[in-house]
Amino acid sequence: MTTKKKIAVLGGGTGAMSTVWALTQLDGWQDRYDITLYQMGWRLGGKGASGRDPSHSMRIEEHGLHIWAGFYENAFKLMRDVYGVADRPEGAPLATWQEAFHKHSDVVIEEFVNGTWEHWDLEYPTNDSVPGDGGVMPTPWDYVKMSLELIWSIFTRSPFYEEHRDESLGDSLWRMLTGGDDHPEITPHTPEDRGFDLSALTRFDLGGLIEQAMNFATWLPNEVDAHLSLDHVRIISMLTSALDWLRGEFYDSLDDNADARHLYIALDVGLATIKGLILDRVIFEGFEVIDRFEWVEWLRRWGCSEYTIDSVMIRGIYDYVFGYINGDTHRPSVGAGTAIHGCFRLVFTYKGALFYTMQAGMGDVVYAPMYEVLRERGVKFEYFHRVENLEIDDAGANVDTIRMTRQATLKDPAAGYDPLIDVKGLPSWPNRPLYDQLVEGDELRDRKINLETRWSPWEGVGEVVLERGVDFDEVVLGIPCTCFEQIASELMGANARFGEMARGLKSTPTVAVQLWLDEDARSLGAPRVPVIVTGYVDPINTWADLSHLLEHEDWPEVDAPEYLAYFCGPWDLDPDDVPPYTDTDFPRREKARAEAMAKAWFASNTGHIWTQAGTRSSPAALDYSLLHSNKSGAARLRDQYIRVNIDNTERYILSTPGTTSLRLKAGESGFGNVALAGDWVLTSITAGCIECAVMAGLHAAEAVSGERIHIIGRAY
Repeated sequence: MTTKKKIAVLGGGTGAMSTVWALTQLDGWQDRYDITLYQMGWRLGGKGASGRDPSHSMRIEEHGLHIWAGFYENAFKLMRDVYGVADRPEGAPLATWQEAFHKHSDVVIEEFVNGTWEHWDLEYPTNDSVPGDGGVMPTPWDYVKMSLELIWSIFTRSPFYEEHRDESLGDSLWRMLTGGDDHPEITPHTPEDRGFDLSALTRFDLGGLIEQAMNFATWLPNEVDAHLSLDHVRIISMLTSALDWLRGEFYDSLDDNADARHLYIALDVGLATIKGLILDRVIFEGFEVIDRFEWVEWLRRWGCSEYTIDSVMIRGIYDYVFGYINGDTHRPSVGAGTAIHGCFRLVFTYKGALFYTMQAGMGDVVYAPMYEVLRERGVKFEYFHRVENLEIDDAGANVDTIRMTRQATLKDPAAGYDPLIDVKGLPSWPNRPLYDQLVEGDELRDRKINLETRWSPWEGVGEVVLERGVDFDEVVLGIPCTCFEQIASELMGANARFGEMARGLKSTPTVAVQLWLDEDARSLGAPRVPVIVTGYVDPINTWADLSHLLEHEDWPEVDAPEYLAYFCGPWDLDPDDVPPYTDTDFPRREKARAEAMAKAWFASNTGHIWTQAGTRSSPAALDYSLLHSNKSGAARLRDQYIRVNIDNTERYILSTPGTTSLRLKAGESGFGNVALAGDWVLTSITAGCIECAVMAGLHAAEAVSGERIHIIGRAY
């Protein structure tokens, strides 16, 4: 009989859970693997964990605002598989993945124009495609063509369409471009056959230039090596002429004409991007060749105007990915290749809808059903185990020892810890340990010990030591790389590439605010249709109406809130201001700072998003009496949910310039028995998101099993 390989999975975030899921999908896995997952604290989910507050009617409390993008192919495939085998009783809430995830396409970005804020509603139609079905991923040249189609679509929806589209001039331009041929399957002409005076473009109008640039790019072969350099010059020249026309017509009045402004921004950033993709050879070599550049600097390099760079269209992307060094919004930093590829995937490859909203907390929708299925399959879960150190063998080749702190003692070790609670029929995670299962439960509750922070006065109840060959053979390292200085310093010293990654990847703390209000959207003056908003006032520059979650909280019918909003953003925290872990009061001080920020923010910025939520003396300020609370005055705001994510396990991993090359593949940790899993691992999406974490987990399962696993859009 073959001895099972013992796998120790460290961490319970998306990467680690995806690894375990993929391994248990393999044929005969029960005969091959003995899997144990070790988790700090009482719940799974990592940065995506959520909890229910029993003192506030089981309200959902999240680390932040979690919205799934419609291009998350692997993540949705995972959820479809999970819900396909989860044993949810008939009639149970959120029994299918379609019930758990709903399409959402109402997106707003906020423009600050002429000293006031204006809503810019973005239009992204839904479609009949289903995320997770897979398919062929677009090439960079495909994205060039899609970008031109998007610019054309923005033009056709603008008031300039009828006025500035001359079909006869368009036909004339097409004959100049192609020699009169109408068949895209023909071999492109020679430079002599397709020669024309670029100065002649000045006689063509805005619509003709945009339309024929799009048509000409579509007419060219998909194989970019068959293109002539003059072909690319023509596309760039047509777009340049169109932008020159628009700039000459409206530049001095862009702030006063939203249609012209939006078309100008789209054409300006589109032209700079297309020029850069062509002339920096991205269409030939891939997005990684420009990831050493900071995105805005790269746009400037290819002629994007300061007007566009200062626009919300650019800033909103940084807000979307918390793309600021140490949370400082004056220090935006995202690699150009990652930013552009991410934007293209978001806008051009979504299925069903641009975004999806979860219909309960992320812990309830994602991690609870995964946990239940994996536990049923025989995976073991050891909660209250905090990893302290990974020790390597004398040869520096393998992890030999894993040292952990046991944070609490189970009253019934044989039964194990049962982590979930029932909230209106939905298995959910509590926002605190279930103290009645723990020997130290009363003390932990009375002292309000947070077992998810290292700034804790709680020393634990003992040490756990795992030895290679006895307790584990393989390690799946699913703890974020931001923690490696504390737990993996030996690995960093023994392997240069591992150390470079751990030291080189940057992260930022974040802040989140959730408000429950006693009036509905109409009474508050909020948008009637629930929206997702970004680009607003820092630091909580992104918010969403998530009132649909109220249905799965447990409020009494006679006293239930009617509106629920989530806010989030980067949290400005200089590394020099972060104290050692012995300063156990630090989390309290940071939360107090966040509460003060929220008080000031809602005192000045509420009126624009909720026009009827202000006070009589100050329409811009939030009327605290609208908040659902039994407290009075400013205490009503503190009674909402406000948190800062400052621990290394909670910080958001950034995609700063030049760091893609630092990321290691899941199976190339440099140590023979260690696979890596998390959104800091190299995948085809090098950004902090669920999709990257799931892909990394699937790659880690490949590394452990030696089998090729289906990964949609894999990079390797």
